Amino acid sequence: MKKLGETLLISEELLKLYSPISKNVGVDRIFPFIHLAQPYYIQPILGKPLMEELQHQIESDELTEENKALILKVAMPLAMWTTYLAVRGLGYSFTQKGVTKEKSENSDSLNEKEMAEYMLSLKNQAEMAQELLISYLCNCRDLYPLWKPLVECNCEKYLPTDGTNKVEYKTLIYFPSNNKKSSCGCGKTPCESCGEHQVTDVDVNDTTLKIKEFLSFDCKSQVTDVDVTDTTLNIDELFPRQH
Repeated sequence: MKKLGETLLISEELLKLYSPISKNVGVDRIFPFIHLAQPYYIQPILGKPLMEELQHQIESDELTEENKALILKVAMPLAMWTTYLAVRGLGYSFTQKGVTKEKSENSDSLNEKEMAEYMLSLKNQAEMAQELLISYLCNCRDLYPLWKPLVECNCEKYLPTDGTNKVEYKTLIYFPSNNKKSSCGCGKTPCESCGEHQVTDVDVNDTTLKIKEFLSFDCKSQVTDVDVTDTTLNIDELFPRQH
């Protein structure tokens, strides 16, 4: 669809299919926002070569099957970003008397708080749809040799793995390194070099931390399991209050 001198990637039908814009809204009022959303949000993801290929094929009505599939993936984020940009503008009109606010006899306008919450919801949905577009391009990169995004797409997080990737284990509570014996009463001496014990899997109950599991780490982060039972730490001992 070509409007205002630029070929748009979505039609009126796709715009209203993938957005909350009502079917009775005049699409001419929406076009300026599509012209803003398309180059600002979508083109950086597609990159100039792929963007131009899509526009040329739309103009000549010769979309390939791969690009037809891509247009459907583009439609949702473009429609949602367009809605996000248009949601305030559609409630106002520019007339000879100035800017006027439109009213409806059968509905009430949102107040400022409701409008802010609604716009945040639209933004979140647009970002989700944008992530789905990036994921599709990352996983189907061989189908789109012209794809040269202008932004970092971090394809690594969208590509399938064999399920063996490991995440480094970290905890947030450490015994002070100047303790020669662990405070929990297990009798284990901290590592001679790093002087740290590490605690994990704790329950917070009023002012007491109950240790369910105690892990002793050497300086090479090799883990040995130590069974500790009936041991509690007062929370004030772990986190001294400043007076």
